[in-house]
Amino acid sequence: MKIMNQDRDRVFSVRKVWYKAHRYKGIMWGWNIYGRGMLGMKHLLGTRDTKEEAEQIVGEIKRLMAKCVESYTMPELASDEILEEILEGGLQC
Repeated sequence: MKIMNQDRDRVFSVRKVWYKAHRYKGIMWGWNIYGRGMLGMKHLLGTRDTKEEAEQIVGEIKRLMAKCVESYTMPELASDEILEEILEGGLQC
């Protein structure tokens, strides 16, 4: 499956996906979603704030792979400013 990364600047041919906690110096930064390429290389596809989001995306990709879907685009993260406007009622979802 071809997957466009979260930053929308690379497309990877991936045969396996998984997520893993990203910690640096003991601080939890989020959950990275990885893909293993056809030649065995590991690619960072995106990062999520919660384990539940990472599980949902990886599960969705695996279901699409099982159905032989050819491509997928990683969802972008919403910025904090947009989330604040939505919560305050300024923007409609």
